[in-house]
Amino acid sequence: MSTLAISLAKIIDKISKRKKPTKGSAHQILQEVLIGKDSKIKQYIFREIASSSVPILREFDARHLSNLIYAYGLSQEVVLVTDGSTFFDMLAEVAIPNLHKFNGQDLSNMLWSYANVGVSNSQLFEQAGDAIVTMNNLNEIWPQALSNIVLAYATLDETHSNLFKKISDHIVGLNNLDRFDPQALSNIIWSFATAEEPHPQLFMKVAEHIACLNNLKSFNGQDCSNTLWAFATAGEHHSQLFKRLGDHIIGFDTLHKFIPQHLSNIVWAYATAGESNSQLFNKLAYEAIKRQHDFKPQEMSNFLWAFATNGQVDEHLFSSLISSVKENLDKYNKQELANVAWAYSVANVDAPSVFNNEFLTACLKKENDFNIENLCQLHQWQLWQEEIKSDISLPESLQIKCYEAFISQDPTPSKFQEKKCY
Repeated sequence: MSTLAISLAKIIDKISKRKKPTKGSAHQILQEVLIGKDSKIKQYIFREIASSSVPILREFDARHLSNLIYAYGLSQEVVLVTDGSTFFDMLAEVAIPNLHKFNGQDLSNMLWSYANVGVSNSQLFEQAGDAIVTMNNLNEIWPQALSNIVLAYATLDETHSNLFKKISDHIVGLNNLDRFDPQALSNIIWSFATAEEPHPQLFMKVAEHIACLNNLKSFNGQDCSNTLWAFATAGEHHSQLFKRLGDHIIGFDTLHKFIPQHLSNIVWAYATAGESNSQLFNKLAYEAIKRQHDFKPQEMSNFLWAFATNGQVDEHLFSSLISSVKENLDKYNKQELANVAWAYSVANVDAPSVFNNEFLTACLKKENDFNIENLCQLHQWQLWQEEIKSDISLPESLQIKCYEAFISQDPTPSKFQEKKCY
């Protein structure tokens, strides 16, 4: 049963990733037979396999049980059962008493599967983590499997500090990281940063490995973005790493494979880490202008905030993005509104089509949600509006809140403001 499920899942995964199959081709026929319109055939197939498996689940050994779970994770099928729970819940119930029989790869595949469908089971993750921690060593677990384990915990917000320490200590103790490909490395440190598990020695080991590589040609946009974001988020600064990755990105002929989230996360990481690379920022600015309407509000807000924070005040960039900022104004949350307002005030780029009554209305709706940082940003925006003699100003009650928040904080000027002081 597990062999059937995993075989079908792998075939479906492969054919679903192919784009626009030729009509009448084997690929197109397989898509129709195994997936069907709106994936209804695929859903039916995996419901039937689940139904047939339930009566004999306790007869599955560790490897077959792991493969069965992996099949449902790979096919991304969450089958509901009669009591409102899912087939994944039933699989967890059977797996938990047998976790000591699972090898490292089995555990990795199982945990990855739950993360891939966005279904968590805290008891399973706690005890699976305990099982990994009690292993004598982790040499039997391949780098990609180690990566998938911590990625699953971080993705599903499941905590297990002892597990993260075990894996970190193992990686730090290795002679080198040559067996780790860029995806594994970036996912590992992304997971540690996301899970807020501080392990400076791990970050240093990864940074030194990347910085010493002969070339970074195997690092794609997501690898670069995740790596830089993780170091900035964890507060683990390594200038040589930022330089190597920045120069690598500059060397790309085109950034068309970098999605907006990558572009935004990269500049956000440089700004947060206090690292500068004007050539990199110029290249990303050019790409962002071309694809500005593909940016989500958070991506656009962080992108502008990063440029202002880093002192990369490109008037052409801020002017060119006005239309896309305006069209999403009603979608910005409190942080995004404050970031955009502050960024334009630092850049000193007047944008009356953005900062108008519609903007004031959006701010008023969130007046009670703004935190101190947001209020300080809006206070600086208000001062800028007065400086450029704008007719737009925050309501007096909100102005007072912003002023009181501002004077209660120690000033933290942006890099651009610091440069203007010299």
